[in-house]
Amino acid sequence: RQHNHSIAVCMLFSSNPERYVAHKSNMRGIADVPAYRARVQARLESATERAQERTMIISGESISLLSRPDLCELHDYFDSHFDRVDVVGYVRSPAGFMSSAFQQRVKGRLDRFEPEAQYCNYEKCFSKFDDLFGRENVRLWNFSPESFPGGCVVQDFCARLGIDLPKGRIIRSNESLSRHAVALLYCYRKLGKKDGSVDMP
Repeated sequence: RQHNHSIAVCMLFSSNPERYVAHKSNMRGIADVPAYRARVQARLESATERAQERTMIISGESISLLSRPDLCELHDYFDSHFDRVDVVGYVRSPAGFMSSAFQQRVKGRLDRFEPEAQYCNYEKCFSKFDDLFGRENVRLWNFSPESFPGGCVVQDFCARLGIDLPKGRIIRSNESLSRHAVALLYCYRKLGKKDGSVDMP
């Protein structure tokens, strides 16, 4: 099981999956895009069939980056398989989003400081969900870890949707780095190679 469906969903519904692969460092090992998409399609259809009357959750922040036509394809697929489709998401403050986006890119080998590249146009990002899924079916929540049960977004998500998930099944991953750690990693990305340092994974 994947803890994040971003890659699978975007690869499946993107009209240009090759371009998506080219911009994802952890996907560049895929040599046969059609074969990968076929596997994802088969797994999605199997999961949809197994869901039956239950709720199926698809989770992935990159889904918000799908173009309107691609998101329309996603909507049509799920709308044809389920009686109801809800869209829920957590929204950071603009500054918080830019900080988090920069950190993720540094982890992914970014070696350029381009603050404007981290900016997110919230209206452009979210209005397409309102238009395609219906505003009454879209819920956006403030990403405020200090207000979450135990500071955990998974617990908050489950509480909001009435999902009974034992705390022991929650696995924390992709923890945030401190400001000093991000600065050190960025300097390493920026300056390390020219001084002969071996690149970190």
